[in-house]
Amino acid sequence: MTFLENKNIRLRAVEPSDAEEMWKMECDSTQWIHNAIAAPYSLRSLREYAENYDADPIRSGQLRLIIETVDNKAISGIIDLYDISAFHRTAMLGVYVKQDFRGKGYASQAIDLACSYMKNLLHFHQIGAKIMGTNKASVSLFEKAGFIHRGTLPEWYVSPDKRADLLVYSKLL
Repeated sequence: MTFLENKNIRLRAVEPSDAEEMWKMECDSTQWIHNAIAAPYSLRSLREYAENYDADPIRSGQLRLIIETVDNKAISGIIDLYDISAFHRTAMLGVYVKQDFRGKGYASQAIDLACSYMKNLLHFHQIGAKIMGTNKASVSLFEKAGFIHRGTLPEWYVSPDKRADLLVYSKLL
């Protein structure tokens, strides 16, 4: 069984050479509001992260994987597993796909691969996602992936026009 690859994409470990591409994605200020980022990451800090990458999600409590196309190895995005609890066998998930690769199903495929990996290799029980209520594309993406809305924290986020709700989704694996 191939846990982190299908016919279109693969999820692979972060390499030091990925730092600049991660920096470009992290500097996409159009997404900061959805990810509660108030300032850009430095290229230096992402280089350090890539050079010290810990591929043991249980030990580190997180796992970042690069979404790469199978055909030409183009970096199309990143997927993060975070707030990993070895005790409860749960984690949170976030996904980002670069603008040029959106609309091709890569985000949903990356979520499916990550869920399969978490269930079949790590034997996790449940995975969750936190989504800004105004992010209709993410709500649709996670609902199509089988995540269920479990709760709302009203006015949790500050958005440009008004406060926005935090939606909590989860999926039993």
